[in-house]
Amino acid sequence: MYFLQEGQYYAHLYEYFYDKSTEIAEADNISSHAPNLIPAGVEFMTSANDLNLLAITTSGDPDGIYLYKYFIANREKLQSAWVRWSLPGVDRIGAIDFYRSEMFLTVLRGTEWFIEKIDCEEGQGEAVHLDRRYPFVTGVYDAGTNTTTWTAPYTVDSGLQVVTGAGGSLPLGVELSREADGTVVVKGDYSSEPIFIGWEYESLHTFSPFFQRGGQEQIAITDGRLQIGHLSIQFSNTAYFEVDVTPEGREIRNYKYSGAVAGDSDTLTGTLITNDGRFSVPILSRNDRVEITIKNDTWRPMAINSGSWRGMFNPQSREL
Repeated sequence: MYFLQEGQYYAHLYEYFYDKSTEIAEADNISSHAPNLIPAGVEFMTSANDLNLLAITTSGDPDGIYLYKYFIANREKLQSAWVRWSLPGVDRIGAIDFYRSEMFLTVLRGTEWFIEKIDCEEGQGEAVHLDRRYPFVTGVYDAGTNTTTWTAPYTVDSGLQVVTGAGGSLPLGVELSREADGTVVVKGDYSSEPIFIGWEYESLHTFSPFFQRGGQEQIAITDGRLQIGHLSIQFSNTAYFEVDVTPEGREIRNYKYSGAVAGDSDTLTGTLITNDGRFSVPILSRNDRVEITIKNDTWRPMAINSGSWRGMFNPQSREL
């Protein structure tokens, strides 16, 4: 069972559980490792038990959703993670709830309310990641202007992305340039092509500082200097991501991964290419004087599995 305790500025989430074997009931603060994350003014809290997921909305952050992801195995909690989703263009989230693996929410955009949904099921393998994604099966072709037109179910403004879906004559993941506002208009006859429209959004993860760890408890060893050499990122079913390395007092360095491999016979220009593998990034900085962020602001899929680092640790003292 989960319940909230609100302070003047922030809210904290508690997990209440009863251990039948010891007959002990406890309530742990599971947001203690992120005490300044959730603004006060919580309006909705709901969970998806099958997904081990809990979602919170608050008036202190009108366009944000705070999600708590947990995983328990053999009576031990192996994951206790928080993440924030931002919904650009949303003035207010009215209500939120789960049905099976889908999150349904009502959102206010300007003066209009919309019912939208987010599929939270793991391992979907979706190829086209767009906010407010809408699928079209057919378009209207005008032979006089040699254009294909799709009428969107919502107001179309700048930044809309048009990407081909699967099952048409064009490969999955071909970007089509948009020629006009108000409706989606593309040069050429694509009336029989399945397409997706929507807005690209940014996904990012900033690593917490790396530490040398020791002992059975794997406690961080801070009595010394740790120089990080390289970071190796393992990924799967991924087409694109970037890594920003920002050492203290120096300029940011940017490294990009793309699924396309020069000279590969499977590489076709303009199509979606995904791969599994590792991507190595030079860090060359002290662990506590660098910020490392993985990000993806395109519609192309990204699935980061793990990361490992190599470095040199010099302890300040040694036990005899």
